[in-house]
Amino acid sequence: MKGFKSVLSAAFLTGVLFVITSCSNISVSSGEQTKIVNLPDGSVVLLNRNSCVEYDKNFDERHIELDGEAFFDVQPGEQPFVVATRQGEIKVLGTEFNVKTQDEQLEVEVDEGTVELNVKEQKSKLKKGECVVYNEAKELFEKGKAEFKHHIWTKELQRDLKKLGKKAKKSGKKLGKKLEKLGKEIKDKVED
Repeated sequence: MKGFKSVLSAAFLTGVLFVITSCSNISVSSGEQTKIVNLPDGSVVLLNRNSCVEYDKNFDERHIELDGEAFFDVQPGEQPFVVATRQGEIKVLGTEFNVKTQDEQLEVEVDEGTVELNVKEQKSKLKKGECVVYNEAKELFEKGKAEFKHHIWTKELQRDLKKLGKKAKKSGKKLGKKLEKLGKEIKDKVED
């Protein structure tokens, strides 16, 4: 009977560990900086300052929760890509769009493709260049032309990345020269 109990205990612990590891979420917060998040399906999220995304580490269902503001470049896939906010959900198959959620307001702007916005009992499809602003407190749902305000912070992030790339390239050249010199010194010592 002791052997059976230990096997049962081991099986139980294995099951618990499986559930714990398979149900873990990844949470990324940007703090005071913008941040790039590469998702397992190849989609990219640019997080604005003071924003957070959370998703399942396997990302099988392509579901992400957002608090704050983020620009999404979604890769096409068989599963729809869903962004959940406190106010509602945005559903896409492959596109580029910005979502800004704060307090009781949700704003969605579409750069490319089409998204479907579900808020309470209202659904709206948005195409390239369109925007929806939903105010939960006023129960106001307005569709209009996108202003693309997110281009300001996403271009700033692109400039920062470009500068970082130039610094890395410059540092790489210096390191290459040092390694070449070191290699010559080692070769000279070996030949002596």
